[in-house]
Amino acid sequence: LRLDGRLIHRHEIAQGQVYLCHRSPGENLRAPEEPSEHQALLERLPRRAGNRFITISPMPRIDGGLEIVTSDGELAATLQRAVHHLPSEFSVRVRGELNETQLEGVLDGALDRGERLQVESCEPGGGEAANRWYTVVARGGSGKDVRQLFERQGALVSRVLRTHFGPLRLERSLGRSRWRELTQEELAALAAGDASG
Repeated sequence: LRLDGRLIHRHEIAQGQVYLCHRSPGENLRAPEEPSEHQALLERLPRRAGNRFITISPMPRIDGGLEIVTSDGELAATLQRAVHHLPSEFSVRVRGELNETQLEGVLDGALDRGERLQVESCEPGGGEAANRWYTVVARGGSGKDVRQLFERQGALVSRVLRTHFGPLRLERSLGRSRWRELTQEELAALAAGDASG
């Protein structure tokens, strides 16, 4: 394309780009108000995707694992509705071992706000020293909700990591603070949760 004989370069902003990020526990998604030597995760994403990213059902800052972000507001709204119907898997580290009553309490899914989270399973996942890991599958649950389920049972929770988000999983090959773009097939599978509601 030329204008007055000069070559015009056309830069397209990609629409609908969605990124799967591996967020470290304690890592900032956005730049903190106080200056920091560490760049926030969203600031390191490609600028070609846009300047404002929206996180889909973000994990609390203290926790981490799989995060989904997009710069497309309409797509973000679609995905936010979709994840309410999709199962997610979390790894929860607690001090000590839960007894049967506590496990039943987690499976019951009662939350402080009077709602009930649909917990599909809660299985021991090993551990080291005084810490034990539990693998929890909950439909439509956030990291905050899962942490609350354990704390309501008197458990001392030190970490919650999201390892699966609907059809997506956190691959071992994706290191902490790294990301990759979702494929169109993965995006379609994730968005399909909206049709089930």
